[in-house]
Amino acid sequence: MDGSSHSVAIDEEGFHVTGHNYEYKDDGKSAFYELVKRDDIEEKMRKYYEENGLNLLTIQGELCAPGIQQNRLRLTRPEWYVFTIRIDGKRLGLRKMQEICKALELQMVPVEEIGTDLPSKYPTVEALLERADGEYPKGGKKEGIVIRPTEPIYNERVSAALSMKVVSNKYLLKNED
Repeated sequence: MDGSSHSVAIDEEGFHVTGHNYEYKDDGKSAFYELVKRDDIEEKMRKYYEENGLNLLTIQGELCAPGIQQNRLRLTRPEWYVFTIRIDGKRLGLRKMQEICKALELQMVPVEEIGTDLPSKYPTVEALLERADGEYPKGGKKEGIVIRPTEPIYNERVSAALSMKVVSNKYLLKNED
């Protein structure tokens, strides 16, 4: 989803609404904080956090809206699409993330494909780049795709769980419509 990365979290210090490098305050100046309030995300998260005895619940997603990244999704109001959930610092797998999003009534980024042998299906960089092309449901060129295991796999080389973004060349060319 082509927008801006934003997160919400609950820990022993309270509820946090963040962007890449800062935490938002509830001062009426943040479109994302307004979306959090509109969709009752804090209340839903607090309930889940307390019912499950968690120390930390973090939900990361992409804020897409008019005025963000040329609004390629052609939205009329801000929407947030979850792409990662962490419980007590550990990234969850796809099924658990889907379960929590359903319980909290949150939208996930679209899952376009699940497979077990991507190297044989997409054997070249060119094949992956072609797979990354496409349009959002209302017609704007999509940024690309993210590929990750359905269950997180930590990789020493990258010091993180495996994840790979393939950006569409058509998107990069910026030949909008």
